[in-house]
Amino acid sequence: MSDHMARKPNKGSTFQIEHFHGPNNLNVMGRASSLEEALGDMRRENFRLRLLLYNYEKIYRQVNVPQDLESSRIFAVESENILLKEALNEKDTLLNFSSKTNDQLREQINVLKQKSDNIENDWRKKYDILHTEFQCAQEKVLALEMSILAKDTEFAKCKNEFQR
Repeated sequence: MSDHMARKPNKGSTFQIEHFHGPNNLNVMGRASSLEEALGDMRRENFRLRLLLYNYEKIYRQVNVPQDLESSRIFAVESENILLKEALNEKDTLLNFSSKTNDQLREQINVLKQKSDNIENDWRKKYDILHTEFQCAQEKVLALEMSILAKDTEFAKCKNEFQR
């Protein structure tokens, strides 16, 4: 029997539910990522234990029934099938979660784009108003400068006539 098959399950590697549901650990309960990590740990531990059981059963069958090679092959294929189904289910769950997250992010992007468009439209309106007011002010300044120039010219004419 090889070392990895003879090993007993490690108590430190098993997931302890009390850790997450105990009264001393309220911060961990609310975190989805911690729960996902715990679920992943549980799945890995489950996989490891199933594989260990498979190896024990394989050795047991080889020792007790060496002539039953066909049933050993069937058992091995069925065990592999179970492991593949579990892996497929886990990946399907992750895919569904990713799809939902992707949809939520797309929705947030659309909301933020709409807000950005609204802000840009408001800015453009304010800019157009200020630009129009600025042009009007420039026209008034130009008109006043022309008026001052005309009055200066008229004043200079009057001054010249008065000095003669």
